[in-house]
Formats: sequence, structure tokens, C-alpha cells
Amino acid sequence: MQKKVLSTILLLLTGIVFIPQAHAALIAADAVANSSWYTMPVSTIVDGSGLNTANNPPTHTSTDWSSSWETMPYQYSGVVTFDFHQNTDVGSFRVWNFNLVNGNGSFTGRGSKDVNVLTQTDGGAWVDRGLYLFPEAPGLDSYTGNLFANQNWEDVRYVKFNISSIWGEGDTGGHTGLSEVQFYTPEETPGNGQSTVPEPATMFLLGSGFLGIFFRRFGR
Repeated sequence: MQKKVLSTILLLLTGIVFIPQAHAALIAADAVANSSWYTMPVSTIVDGSGLNTANNPPTHTSTDWSSSWETMPYQYSGVVTFDFHQNTDVGSFRVWNFNLVNGNGSFTGRGSKDVNVLTQTDGGAWVDRGLYLFPEAPGLDSYTGNLFANQNWEDVRYVKFNISSIWGEGDTGGHTGLSEVQFYTPEETPGNGQSTVPEPATMFLLGSGFLGIFFRRFGR
């Protein structure tokens, strides 16, 4: 009995080292665009199509043309609006730019380049978050996209990408595209007011108190 009680107390004390930290969660979103090619709708950039989630971070295929979005020809620009359907805190987002190739060559030049990002709270005004540069995709199956961290947008329902240029200005088709976009919640760690796990100091004091009681009772 004494050994069992002592083991429980020691586990409580050592357990403070193993308190798991929460990770950023994927935010579900829908998307609409001002223009879409017939067989490449904008819904494909928020549904995970073309992503190999066995890899971390996920990689995007370079050959599945049904897994990416592009505008109608001769646009060289585009507008995509994402809807989370509720106000949500956004900590970061990852962009897989237009990553497609075929037997005729690489089409990564259709990828979005200069992008003005805006956010909006449900019922609020648009907030300009600045101009972002989305790097050109490599046209490889090993492509992990680009993470834009430390955004810390609070109470956001909509995110808008105003795309003003593409990487391949010489592309005779003039399409503008993206392969996938994901948004994530801020990372939550114990002790920041958003976790129900007791802080390590509290756990230590509780464990020490139980240990003292044990020796006082059984150590005689």
C-alpha cells in the first residue's frame, strides 16, 4: 500500500515534465474567387486535394491539375476571399503556390506573386494586413509551401487575397493561380490562460504536499 501511494506521488511530481503542449489547429474555410477556369475551381485550394499529408508539413503534387485553382485567361491578377463562418483567431497561414507541370513544361509562372492581404471581422470593416510576396513554386512533388507565421489576427471571419501580379508575366495564357492555402489557430501553451492543465509550479506544490503527508503518516 505504501509503495503504491509513494509511486503515485512521484508520478505526479515527475509528470510536470511531460505536460503536453497544444499545437496550432487547422481552420476550416471556404473560398470564392472573382474568376475561375472551368475545371479548376477555387474550392480546390481549401479542400486538401493534391496534398500528401503523410509528410509534415504536407507536400503538394506537381501533376494533378484538378487540385489547383487558376483564373480565366489574360487576367494576370485575381481576388480570393476565404470564409471561416465565424470569428476566429489566426496565428499563421501556409501557401502552396501554383505548382503544376506537364509534358509541355512548367506552369509555375502562373503562381501568385504580389498579394495584398486583408481581414474582416464579421460585420466589421476590412483591415489591411500589408503586401506579401508569395514565392514561386518549384514544380516538384516535394513542395512544402511557405509558412507565414506570427500573424496574430484576432476575431477574423474573412481573409482576402488581392493578387496584383504573377511570376510568369510572359505566360501567354495570363492565368493566375494557387494550389492550396491553409490557415491555423495560434499555438496555445500551458499557462497562457487558455489551457486547463495546471502550471508546473502548482503541480510541484501539490506533489510536495502529498509527499510530506506520506512521510508524516508512514515514515514513523
